[in-house]
Order: sequence, then C-alpha cells, then structure tokens
Amino acid sequence: IYDVAADRWTTGTSMPEGRNHPGVVAAGGLIFVTGGYTTAGPPSASVFAFNPQLQTWTPRRAMPAARAAHVTVESGGKIYAIGGVSTGGVVGTNEVYDPATDRWSTVAPMPTPREHLAAAVIGDRIYVVGGRAPGNFATLEAYVPATNSWQTLADMPTARGGLAAAALGGKLYAFGGEAPGVFPHN
Repeated sequence: IYDVAADRWTTGTSMPEGRNHPGVVAAGGLIFVTGGYTTAGPPSASVFAFNPQLQTWTPRRAMPAARAAHVTVESGGKIYAIGGVSTGGVVGTNEVYDPATDRWSTVAPMPTPREHLAAAVIGDRIYVVGGRAPGNFATLEAYVPATNSWQTLADMPTARGGLAAAALGGKLYAFGGEAPGVFPHN
C-alpha cells in the first residue's frame, strides 16, 4: 500500500487466494478484486472486497462466469466486468455487480470479444479500447448503462493489447501495450 503523503510503502493483508490478471476497481470505499487466473491456471469467478480501513478481505458473490484478463470499472455505484478470457476462450461478456445487494446480472455483451483490453468511464459511458483475441485490436466501443447498449466509435491509430487507459477532462487516454502481432504471454 503506497501512502502518498508519507512517500512510503507498507504491506497490507494478503488476498485470500492468489490471482494474476484479475479485474480491480474501487467502489463505495472498498476495493473489489474480480476473477483472474488461479495459481493452478484456469480463470476464476471469485470476488473479494478489501476494506482498507480494517485491512480485511470479504468474499462476495462470484461472477456468473469465470474470467481473467478482463476490465472492471465503476459507474453509477455499480461494478462492470467486461470481456476477458473464460474457460471457453475469449468473450465479450458484460456483467454488472451491485455491491449494495451483492448481486450480479448479465447485460448486453461487448460487440467485439477481446481480452487484455483497457477501459475508463467518461460521463454516462464506459469506454473499452484495444485488446486482443488473439490478434491486437484498435477497436473503441462505448457501453451506455442507461440504455444497455453499445456504440462503435473511431478506432485507435494503432492496434494494441495489454494497454492501459485513463479518463481525464472528457478525454480517453490510451498508454502502452503490445506491438501489433506480438504476444509475449497468454
């Protein structure tokens, strides 16, 4: 845990189960970790909530489908888990979690299934960019929770998987990623 004011790292309470490529998002004062690959290899559907004040982990209702290498974002107090890899391969699955009721529901799937993608929220939309399946994508799509619908928007100039994204001032910024056609890992 990095303390900005003190410029110091401390070790917090470890997750109950090891994961790589999970979805992670802050919502309602908690940090939620969704899915990811287990230490044995297959994707998981588990969800854990971390309370930073108490340094405790609480299991939450599992996602309807096991996934890894997906994105999670918070919008309107709900958590959206989009895309990734399931036991059957790359998916466009879009599931929404309500932390207040501990319930998941499946909503309109992402039109272009992919994993190792990036996402950010701007206004009333969730912007999902890049990714791979297995080739890299330049695709930009936006999900509108109010209408449970997707919009296809202008592609990025370069196709990239394994990238990161952030939103600021009404703009979506995409950073890094793998060069087209380069897949260093699964």
